[in-house]
Parts: sequence; structure tokens; C-alpha cells
Amino acid sequence: PHYFRTVSTFLDPNFAGGFLVLTLLLLPSLRGATATWQSLLFFTIIFLALLTTFSRSSYLMFLVSGLTLSLLKKSKVFFFGTIILFIILLAGFQVYTNLVSKPRNIDRTKSASSRLNTWQQGLTLFQKFPILGIGFNAYRYGVKEYNLGDKQFLESHGASSNDSSLLFVLSTTGILGLLAYLYFLWILLKSNRENFFLIAGLSGLLIHSLFANSLFYPPILAWILLISVSPRK
Repeated sequence: PHYFRTVSTFLDPNFAGGFLVLTLLLLPSLRGATATWQSLLFFTIIFLALLTTFSRSSYLMFLVSGLTLSLLKKSKVFFFGTIILFIILLAGFQVYTNLVSKPRNIDRTKSASSRLNTWQQGLTLFQKFPILGIGFNAYRYGVKEYNLGDKQFLESHGASSNDSSLLFVLSTTGILGLLAYLYFLWILLKSNRENFFLIAGLSGLLIHSLFANSLFYPPILAWILLISVSPRK
């Protein structure tokens, strides 16, 4: 399913795409006489890498983060630039679908079906343990105990977490854990109200994390923490 897709050193196009979007957000912060051509060069390379991930969740993250940053900066250039580039991403995905995936019978709907199954797993575990959740590092065992996945799924790395970060928190720590986590995000944003890059990044990540457990992916988590201690407009 990842044929001809950029996976980077993460070996996953979705996580790679999310990180590339976060990288693109920082380019407007470059300063100096050479910043213009450097920004354009870096942007072109990174944008092409994002395009070739063919990750729909990363494309959507790019749209949300870009529009959020344009609104915070009150920039029409950012706003219309984001819309145009998003259209280019969609066009690239269509070209990939017609020229690569369809001729090789690569079923991209399979990944969507898999995500839907993990969402159902997470909701089922939450319903059984609504207050405190099933417990830290116990997600796989809950899936096994309640027959929420087949043998092949249980033997995979994906059985230890949910494709949705918020559902992962909800199923493992319950309502109390989710409230605590949302409070952490709120405090992070509240204390960084002038940090437009963090706000835009988190806005996009919340959307991206519905389709991949990106909020808990170490390189992305490190980006959030590092940018939060370096407030810049």
C-alpha cells in the first residue's frame, strides 16, 4: 500500500507527512537577506516530499495548519497560498491514484477500513472502562480479551494503540485521563498565545491525529515541546 510513497526515516508516509507539515510551518520564521531564496528552495523540496507521501491525513493537516497560521497572521498571501497548494496536493494524489495505485490494484480503501476498525475497538474498550480506561500499556490485551481483532492484527505493532490519539487516551485512561490530557493541551496553548507556529501546528495535528496516533509519536511530540519553549510570531 506504500508503493512509490515517501516514507522518510520514519518508514511511514503518514507520520512523515505530518512532520513535513510542521517543518513547512517554520519556514516563514527565517530572517535575513538570503531568507527569501533559501525559504523558497527549502519549501519546494519539503513540499514535494509532502506531496509524494500521498497521505490524505497529512494533506488535510496542511490545509488546517496553513489556514490557521494565515488567520493568526492576518495574511491573505498565506491564506490563498494554502488553498492553491492544497489543490496541487489533491491533484497530485489523483495522478498517483490513476497512474500508480489503480494499475497495480493497490486498494487505498483498505487503510480507511482498518482505521474504522481501530476506532470501533477504542470505543468498545472505553464503553467497558469509561472512568479510568483499560490502563496504560494494556490496550493490546483488552483487544485480545474482548475479541476485537484477529490473530494477525494482535501480532502486529498496531494492536498496542489506536489510530486516533484522543481515542487512545480515552480507551486507556478513561474520561478522567482524557480531561487531564485536554487540560494539558489547553494550558500549553494558553501559555503560548503569541506562539502562532505552535497553535497552527497543534490545530493541524488534532485533525491528523484522528487518522494516525501522531500526538504521541516521539519526533512530533518533541517538536511540540521544543517549539512551545521558543515562542515566536
